[in-house]
Amino acid sequence: MQAAASAEAAGGRLARLHSNLCPPCAPAPAAAMVGHDGTSDLKYSQVNPRPLPDWSAAERATHERLMRRCFELARQAVDNGNCPYAGLLATAVNADGSGGEIVLEHCNGVYGKDGPGQYLGTPGRPDLTDHGEAGAIRAASALLPHDQLATLSLYTSTEPCAMCSTAIFWAGCPKMIYGTAGPARGALGNMDGYKDIESPYSGNYGIVCAPAAMGGRGIDSWRVLDGIPNALGETRTVIGPLLPEEGIDTHYYKEYWGVAKPAPDVETRWGVPVTALDGSFS
Repeated sequence: MQAAASAEAAGGRLARLHSNLCPPCAPAPAAAMVGHDGTSDLKYSQVNPRPLPDWSAAERATHERLMRRCFELARQAVDNGNCPYAGLLATAVNADGSGGEIVLEHCNGVYGKDGPGQYLGTPGRPDLTDHGEAGAIRAASALLPHDQLATLSLYTSTEPCAMCSTAIFWAGCPKMIYGTAGPARGALGNMDGYKDIESPYSGNYGIVCAPAAMGGRGIDSWRVLDGIPNALGETRTVIGPLLPEEGIDTHYYKEYWGVAKPAPDVETRWGVPVTALDGSFS
């Protein structure tokens, strides 16, 4: 009897703890859950990104230099034997173009292939979570004070998946700047010769990230990061796509996905044929 009473009391404490930690909430409307396909409550999205900031010429040049470094690292990831993605962390860029000092770089390492620009947990062991962005955050979290990490901007060669967007959220990075547009990466799967290494809306773009019109849930970097203050009180901002035509070239590199870069006379958007983009992305 005493044991039963004790168990009942413990159960009551657990219930109160759960109630405090996880207060009940009303179900969200379906439109708020899917996001970014015309039914979202957010103004900007992967399909309809915010225009790039009105940077000075010097400031833009620094952002582009950092993004092009991401593209170099994405190609290095392929050379290492992994996937064509990469990220880096850098100090803030000032209006006069100063700043933008690279603190840490990381190439995708999902197949466990070691090489330059990587922080593999166990070289030779595949790690499906070792994306360019998440890997960079993991490495930086072990090397830097967390309040410093929350001042750094994260640059990534391709718009990040939901996992990496969440890692960037927890790192507190006030700016996330991406190169290749997510829908462009997804559209590669509609091109002739595409290798089914990943289905068109899995992998970096992600079925979770894809708009509802494509059967996804719209949980992309805009929904996860944009407009939400970090622990230092600075509002997180998503910026991109920056240099998307150059960014998509990292996916054509060595025809990694089995698709070739379109001929110059092919009409493209974000570097992919418009015929490969679903109407939701036009």
